[in-house]
Amino acid sequence: MSLIGKDFSKHLEDAFSDANSLMVVSAYLTMPAVDFLFDKLPLGVPARFVVRARPEDILSGSCDLDAIKTMHYSGIKCYLNREVHAKLYVIDQSFGFIGSANFTNNGLRLAGYGNLELSTKIDISDTDLSLIETIIEDSIPVTADLIKKLEIYRKDHAISDAISAPVDSWWNELLGLQEYSLEDGLYVTDLPWIDLSEPSLDSIAIEHDRDVFHFESSLGAIEQRFKASKIFSFVRSSLQESENDCLYFGELTALVHSALKDDILPYRSEIKQYVANLISYLQLLAKDQIAIDRPNYSQRISLKQSND
Repeated sequence: MSLIGKDFSKHLEDAFSDANSLMVVSAYLTMPAVDFLFDKLPLGVPARFVVRARPEDILSGSCDLDAIKTMHYSGIKCYLNREVHAKLYVIDQSFGFIGSANFTNNGLRLAGYGNLELSTKIDISDTDLSLIETIIEDSIPVTADLIKKLEIYRKDHAISDAISAPVDSWWNELLGLQEYSLEDGLYVTDLPWIDLSEPSLDSIAIEHDRDVFHFESSLGAIEQRFKASKIFSFVRSSLQESENDCLYFGELTALVHSALKDDILPYRSEIKQYVANLISYLQLLAKDQIAIDRPNYSQRISLKQSND
């Protein structure tokens, strides 16, 4: 069943009213949607929310800190995950809705106007539930102390700070994230989907890279975002672990293939394209740290020495 516009919020209202449990994964969250939740969800029904809450999300209000705070102090378990882009609503661990609608005023058209979103009602399998639990386990639980830190961050920064500041430093310093390690693995969504050296007509790939690497910013901000990404940390860690701090194209492709944890892995030819995309990013955005040359007909990726 596909639902468009106001039809989705009506189905969500009916589902909330009869729910015994609720899980929501939504990049954005605003207060009108939280008011809708409290109005429709019966008191005492356990609910969990995973939201994105990147620095720019908090400062722009697209992920409303007051909404997160209200839910937390009302007993709803909230989690932050900077990778979240999905919009998923799970009712009673048996059925749900998936689509483009964030849990916001515009996403649900609560005021009678808003974005034109499309959602589909689906059955939820044990495999789906396991995947959602994995997302929650990889997310940061919201606590009173974390809310205080976020409030200080919001008070002390303007939206321009979020656009120009490296995302990893904000998360590492404010939220205490551990550094990425090779054992963490990769997912296809961590990889660049377009080749920066060639124009792309794939709108989905462009949208993915725009979201992951913040293409709407200045070149300097994009560079900082890329260097804060899992895939760049993976490349640096892999080079540091390699002999002579260098890897050839085929070696890097094999490492990426081995690190992927997706349930369905891409074909080897697809992984080669992802690595080619990655090299285009390294050439444009990390040339101060990474050297790329082509001895013996194969591209070689090397760590630059600190005194270069």
